[in-house]
Amino acid sequence: RLRTGRSAASTPMPRTCHVVSNVIATPGADGHCSVSASFVTHLFRRNAEQHFFGRYTYLLAPVEGGGWRIRKKKIVVMNDLIDTVLDIYSV
Repeated sequence: RLRTGRSAASTPMPRTCHVVSNVIATPGADGHCSVSASFVTHLFRRNAEQHFFGRYTYLLAPVEGGGWRIRKKKIVVMNDLIDTVLDIYSV
């Protein structure tokens, strides 16, 4: 894939726009927080456009100093048809 230029990890990198919405955070009894969100990714490369959409699900854990760390992340891509190899960099 790197030699063909079909990988998003190859050059030139595609131009992307990530839109995240419908963010819902649910605190857990153990101090962790479950977060879900919808996403749409627009990708433009080699005179072609692609669009991906779906849902993110995160499990966040508190860390010392008041921050959060991602303990778990799940991406569900809801496109009916993906006409190319999908790289994680795209979503």
